[in-house]
Amino acid sequence: MANRLKIGGSGTVGTGLTLTRYYSVQVNDNVAAALTVTITSSDPTQLVVTAVTIPSGQRTAYFSVSGIAVGTPTVTA
Repeated sequence: MANRLKIGGSGTVGTGLTLTRYYSVQVNDNVAAALTVTITSSDPTQLVVTAVTIPSGQRTAYFSVSGIAVGTPTVTA
């Protein structure tokens, strides 16, 4: 079975607030070699890294999303 990618985490930024949430990307089996995953956000006011790397021999990598305006973005890996 092919490795499937799953993204986890959620958060909403309210008026006048800044919020940082931690998300993860995960595959169902440990990767044999480091795997770089591209990350995007549907809302440019929600600051997100552009990529995260799952280390060799692991199945999860973590990253943060910092909201600087009201909204609930869709974060895609």
